[in-house]
Amino acid sequence: MAQAPLEDRLVDAAEALIEQHGAHGFSLREAARKVKVDPAMVYRNFKDRADLVRAVANRGFRRLAAAMQRALETPKGRDDRLRALGHAYVKFALAEPALFRLMFGPDRGAINDTGTTPMGLLVEVLGDRASPENAALCWAGVHGVATLALEGSLQRTQPVEPNALVELVLDAIIAQLSAPDESRTRRAGSVRTARR
Repeated sequence: MAQAPLEDRLVDAAEALIEQHGAHGFSLREAARKVKVDPAMVYRNFKDRADLVRAVANRGFRRLAAAMQRALETPKGRDDRLRALGHAYVKFALAEPALFRLMFGPDRGAINDTGTTPMGLLVEVLGDRASPENAALCWAGVHGVATLALEGSLQRTQPVEPNALVELVLDAIIAQLSAPDESRTRRAGSVRTARR
């Protein structure tokens, strides 16, 4: 059986090391050792450690998009599809905590958004309700649940189950998206004013 290309094996190794030690807990030399190649070989595929970390983050975004895409296979209505995306997002974060933290942390570098992206799927599901404010509202809500769950904050005082909380957050988001246009426009205008 043929081996995977060296680039893929190095990304696999870096992902495993990040899972064990965090984004700062490994070196290129360790990644090379894990795939049994001379450290100099790493530089044929990655210009530096940051480049390898970025490749791991890009892979994470592709996997998150694939998980979200799979979640859209069954539901038909916009609200059900939005719920499916939100639950898939939080489920991915809880299943891949180190990777998720890397994807949204300061170490990820510039992300190469080729192919289907999580935000692209969200905009597709929002359809005629897709605006920068609505996309940000949806993302902030589910990302907030995922982050609070990963950090253990949902268990500190009154324990809350992440799936129950994401459902409540999605109820609020869907209610906001279903509000009359003039109500949404007024609130979106206050968001734009607050940014200035």
